[in-house]
Amino acid sequence: MSISLLLRRNSLQLPAEICDKVIDCVACPDPRLWKVREDLVACSLVCRAWVSRSFLHLLQVLTLRTAAQLKHAAFRMSSTSGLSNRVRTLVIDCLPGIDQSWVPLVPLHLPKLEHLKDLAITRFDFTREHRKLYENCRLLRIAYLEVAAATYSQYAQVTRLASAVFAKEFSLHGPVQSYLVPKKTSGYLQVGNILSLNVFSLHTTWRDLQDVSKIWTFRPTIKRLAFHIVDFDSVMFAENSDATWRRIADQYHHMSLFTEYIKVAQPGHDRFVTVRWRGRRLFYMRTELHCEQDRRLYYRKLCILSHCGNPQLVVNILRGVASSGCQLHAIALPHFHDAIASQFWDVIDECLANSSFTTVDTRHCGISTIDDIVDTSGSDDEDRGLNCPIVDKPFNCLHEEYRERMPRTAGRGFFRCDPQTCELSRTPHRSTGSTMDNS
Repeated sequence: MSISLLLRRNSLQLPAEICDKVIDCVACPDPRLWKVREDLVACSLVCRAWVSRSFLHLLQVLTLRTAAQLKHAAFRMSSTSGLSNRVRTLVIDCLPGIDQSWVPLVPLHLPKLEHLKDLAITRFDFTREHRKLYENCRLLRIAYLEVAAATYSQYAQVTRLASAVFAKEFSLHGPVQSYLVPKKTSGYLQVGNILSLNVFSLHTTWRDLQDVSKIWTFRPTIKRLAFHIVDFDSVMFAENSDATWRRIADQYHHMSLFTEYIKVAQPGHDRFVTVRWRGRRLFYMRTELHCEQDRRLYYRKLCILSHCGNPQLVVNILRGVASSGCQLHAIALPHFHDAIASQFWDVIDECLANSSFTTVDTRHCGISTIDDIVDTSGSDDEDRGLNCPIVDKPFNCLHEEYRERMPRTAGRGFFRCDPQTCELSRTPHRSTGSTMDNS
């Protein structure tokens, strides 16, 4: 008897279920991550029995970069029954300097992707004449569309794609390049034409956000708006930037009015607008469901401002929100102490005393806690340091300091706290509650 046969007889034969479980654990974090995909490819090379399960996860994300890859993927899916049903995410990554005429043909050449949910298009040039691009894309039904690092001279070139695929969520990375066609303008960002859209996210520069806020249109039925500022621009801290914040607050106001108009108080009908800078949240307006003591449900509008190191930005945001006429029920300010905000206490006090904030409940105007202003996924040592706020002497807590610095706002009953349990004291008490509800 040969040695190889003896080894085969004496080797441990694991049940197929255990092998599948091992491969599933390898793919567990996210099969779209490059390192995970490398591990899955290694699993597929172990033996023939591992190929099928490995490809089950690998093909959840189908990445196409050239016409040859499109042809190969179309052949594999047409020759293998059920293979197309495994695709959940389709990534079209156009290589620089390579002909992109194959991109509009993707929906035609691939079999119907029954379970496709996400579509990502990167480095695609929308300014070129691509025949039947939007018509062919109507064959797809997408829950989430992402367009990144693309070349487009008019907003309509990308919003038409979102409308064609019936996207429910649309994320646009990068500003419009209207200079590519000097005789034409960028046109309006008519997100309102995307009838199926619920969530819109824009990653752009502050200057481009200023410009686009003048020409955007949204449907009042949209639920979530997110604006990600990707650069540092001193213009953002200029005193005249409150007009942009007013337009952002205006859009939230229109969204919240629609919620009140339909008179539906149940989970899933909340609205919110958020602005992020360098991955951290600067500004947040939300309509949330609130329950009274008599169990009556109603919507409560809140505004949370986060620490950015510059009180002038807080002043600009407050002025913009106040001029929008949006009636709020709760406001949370970031941590400031006198060494940072010495020039701005009177201005912030004046903003909070605005007539637009008369509807703010005295029980719900306070200082945002660490849970309000820092993402748990990106917290660092500097963020954790905010758990022990700097409190100027002789004050015992930030609430007491704010009451002294802003007398008009404090005169309305804001910034109240219990000195025994205040978590923003010089020696913080252990507490899990939010200071908005205790202030």
